[in-house]
Amino acid sequence: MNAYTQLLRHIKETAEADHYITTILSRLPEDFDWEKGNIFPIFNVSILSAEFTSTSTIKFPVTLTCVDKRDINNEDVNDKFWSNDNEADNHNATLSALSSIWIKLNRDYGKNNITASSNPSLSQIEFEGMNLMDGWSLSFDVEMPMEGISLCSDQC
Repeated sequence: MNAYTQLLRHIKETAEADHYITTILSRLPEDFDWEKGNIFPIFNVSILSAEFTSTSTIKFPVTLTCVDKRDINNEDVNDKFWSNDNEADNHNATLSALSSIWIKLNRDYGKNNITASSNPSLSQIEFEGMNLMDGWSLSFDVEMPMEGISLCSDQC
């Protein structure tokens, strides 16, 4: 059974095709900001659990996170709504990247007998971590066949 590896590989390849993303990781959500060699924007894949939904399928809760570093301008604030940073730009660009990746993944899942939750949830990330990152996390479930494994003994 290599469903986990297949899922990670497919998500990674889809993210690599996105022109906005520079660094792709698979870390715990709280750990991906600690890599010193990261080049922003960062895309992170987290799959922290699984559930056997039948003897032939498995479900993974997936969280995709895309963040970029906040750039703060030290000049006087002329517009209190927009402030002197790139927060809105970061949220817009990271949301666009996640949207594009989600659409491509969801389209490909249908071709491979994989189902994904139809209404993924998004959570905004603002001024997080030691690098002061902004972005979004997209969470959804994927259910896929477990090929190459038999859960039955000879008596099934």
